[in-house]
Amino acid sequence: MGSDTRTAAWLLDWLSFLAHWAFFFGIGWEGELDQYSSASLRKSSEKQLKQTRTHYYKLIGAMKKAESKIDPVLNPLRDQVLFLKHNLNARAVASLQTELTRIETDVSRLIRDMEIAMNEADSFIQTLKAE
Repeated sequence: MGSDTRTAAWLLDWLSFLAHWAFFFGIGWEGELDQYSSASLRKSSEKQLKQTRTHYYKLIGAMKKAESKIDPVLNPLRDQVLFLKHNLNARAVASLQTELTRIETDVSRLIRDMEIAMNEADSFIQTLKAE
């Protein structure tokens, strides 16, 4: 696992931990629901909390999916860079064209998956702004 991947994994784990702590141990929003005197406002806030949890778990799922694809895409690229570093010559460069095409395809897929995760994050943020 590369250092970029370890950093992404650590940040994702930390975000998951903080949200889990807040959602399930009554810190913040859920812990304050009992402070409502209005049953309708409490119910509305509870509904928004459930929706936020649902959006959050979709967001984390999309982020974990994108994270799991980082190393499989970057490892062959790292291998190719190392190979070129040690064996840079015209024949070696020509032989890498097929591999380059495969890596470009993998990177395109990774970018698409990351865009899905970012769109999910944007959607999540928009629901928070709307509330």
